[in-house]
Amino acid sequence: MTDVQYDTRAPAHAPAAALSWPDDRFASRREASDLLKAMGLKVEPQTLARWFCQRSGPPVQHFGSRVVYRVGDLRAWVAGAIRPSSPPEAR
Repeated sequence: MTDVQYDTRAPAHAPAAALSWPDDRFASRREASDLLKAMGLKVEPQTLARWFCQRSGPPVQHFGSRVVYRVGDLRAWVAGAIRPSSPPEAR
């Protein structure tokens, strides 16, 4: 019987690994989704595609026909999209 070894390193698209990506890295739609999930937002790749068609959501870059997201832009978009909740008004 042979010993089986498993690769315990997280794949490149694992959400936790996305948090360590540098700001100047470009991410595919799936990778952008993973980064947003790691930041606490449940955003699927299909949602990013829909936002792209609606011209909303995070900024994108184009490489030919490919759409990619700059990691720094995703982080800035999340920071600008999150607002603290306002305290209830005194009655």
